[in-house]
Amino acid sequence: MHARFGARLHLSIHAPEQVLDVRVPPLLPQPLVENAVRHGRLEREGTGRITVTAHRSATHLELIVHDDGVGIELGRGLFGEGSGLSITARRLELMFGAAAQIRVGNVNAGGFAVTVHVPSV
Repeated sequence: MHARFGARLHLSIHAPEQVLDVRVPPLLPQPLVENAVRHGRLEREGTGRITVTAHRSATHLELIVHDDGVGIELGRGLFGEGSGLSITARRLELMFGAAAQIRVGNVNAGGFAVTVHVPSV
């Protein structure tokens, strides 16, 4: 994404030391970040900010991908066939069953966020 958008993409990653050894499915954040680029401000307005944050509890890792776009229209289907979100949700279900969760929605301060919870093994 940096090769394509250069300085127009402002990406921040906040991952404290204690999350770095948590095993997650390969490329888990990739479709979430790609969606943030595609549906956030970057492609529409030419510049955008995406923040990836990871937190760890005793039992789970929480991964949040937030963009600074306008958010989504309420009631719009997000987990359509072939979308990055639906594929990610299905991968998590196959790997972790009910122990994994994915939540999506507009953020009060602006933008859109995807939050993923997976067991921290």
